[in-house]
Amino acid sequence: MSKSRMRHLTVAKKAYVTPRLIRITLTGEDLREFPEKSESANCKLVFEGAAESQTVRTYTIRGYRCDPRPEVDIDFFIHDEPGPASTWAKDAQTGSPIGLKGPSGPKLVNDTGDWVLLAGDMSAMPALEANLERLSPETKGIAVFEVVSPEDKHAVKAPPGIDIQWVINPHPAMPNTVLVDAVRGLSLPGGTGGVWIAGESHCARELRRYFRDEAGVPRSHLYTSGYWQMGLSEDSHQRLKRKEAAADTIGSEQS
Repeated sequence: MSKSRMRHLTVAKKAYVTPRLIRITLTGEDLREFPEKSESANCKLVFEGAAESQTVRTYTIRGYRCDPRPEVDIDFFIHDEPGPASTWAKDAQTGSPIGLKGPSGPKLVNDTGDWVLLAGDMSAMPALEANLERLSPETKGIAVFEVVSPEDKHAVKAPPGIDIQWVINPHPAMPNTVLVDAVRGLSLPGGTGGVWIAGESHCARELRRYFRDEAGVPRSHLYTSGYWQMGLSEDSHQRLKRKEAAADTIGSEQS
């Protein structure tokens, strides 16, 4: 099955991971050909509606199982002013239909160096946790989770050498530097590190600049991604990301 082909799925179960994070488990025969080890990869969720009015949103694959039946987990961050996707997640019931396109390739931290550093807000939490779960038990490093309140802290599976840190940002949709300040304030280990950052676009850009220009992390070991941008709808944000990606590619070719 082509990754661009629609997979018609239904809700198998629903659970609250934290008060603001809902895990929806989807199932359906279209998942029989779903690629394994897709955790942290992006997919497109297509919500019900006429073809010209369907809502499409980008989400992260949190988990996938093929036995005894194929299932995929998607985590939804519930905003104070929920949009169509998080509203659907709050209202979803067993059997609710949804479409899924994808996934892309997994977005993984480069763990070939001496240490890793991963950081993100609640929109990036599924990919952050999926990354941590795939690291070898010997991996050393730091993971910084930005959450809205202490209630959003929860058990995280990670190698014992990963220092899990939590920072509270009660107003993530307002201009702030909470995650940037927390990451810049870290004492980085010596040697070569692999850095993985995702979340709000301005934050991701600032931390990319910091690690590239000040901390000296090589481009091969640096991954940053803006999952959303303050003040922009997802459609506008995705158009901006495509434009920036094209400009970055041209700049790399000319350098």
